[in-house]
Amino acid sequence: MGGVKADIPLPYAEIMIKEIMISGAFMFPRQAPKDLLGLAFAGVLNLQAIQTHIYDLADANKAIEAALKMKGLDYCILSPNEK
Repeated sequence: MGGVKADIPLPYAEIMIKEIMISGAFMFPRQAPKDLLGLAFAGVLNLQAIQTHIYDLADANKAIEAALKMKGLDYCILSPNEK
């Protein structure tokens, strides 16, 4: 996975002669979210591994500090309402 913001010059004649196919996707294939939901609904994907940490909107700075230290499947949620 990666990308560049500039055009990439490609040797068109060589691509044609060697029958090379070039394909791109941004981040993940289009069907990935649907496939992921299918795994979750089938019970194959363990959603208990995801750890949510909820912060009041007033504690946004604390949430940012915590998010900087998080790894794996932990994530922060800013809630406009009290917990």
